[in-house]
Amino acid sequence: GGEDKKNSSSWILQEWKSPKTERVWGYYRNLHSDGPEVKVKELAVNPHSQLSMQKHNHRNEHWHVSEGVATVNLDDPENPRTVTLHKHDTLEIPVDTWHQLCNNTENELRVVEIQYGSNCIEEDIERHGVDPYYGMTEEEKNEHTLDYSN
Repeated sequence: GGEDKKNSSSWILQEWKSPKTERVWGYYRNLHSDGPEVKVKELAVNPHSQLSMQKHNHRNEHWHVSEGVATVNLDDPENPRTVTLHKHDTLEIPVDTWHQLCNNTENELRVVEIQYGSNCIEEDIERHGVDPYYGMTEEEKNEHTLDYSN
């Protein structure tokens, strides 16, 4: 009875509290925000999908793999490399570091991302080698501006 009902509806409560933002590579969900300086997100990357190569000017990121295997391309001028992260592995991504999260496996990849810095906003992103509107819905493209100087 009651226990089964609670478990079967828990996904509805999760979706209501932290709705998914769908992307071509999977989705993300904002789990927690503490002012403009800290944000916690869940990233779910579909099998054989990847995010764009990107960097951020105002935030660092700390990644914790909660499920699956992540392949991370880091284009750090001092140490360019590819890193493989397994369940419960972590990685620090400093401000202004080019990085790309990839899922080269048959299973979903889930990463808990902790953003921290002077301004943790979605617009603090510079993409390399792709359309600047990569992964956005048509509605988001129409609302988006590339001038973040203000």
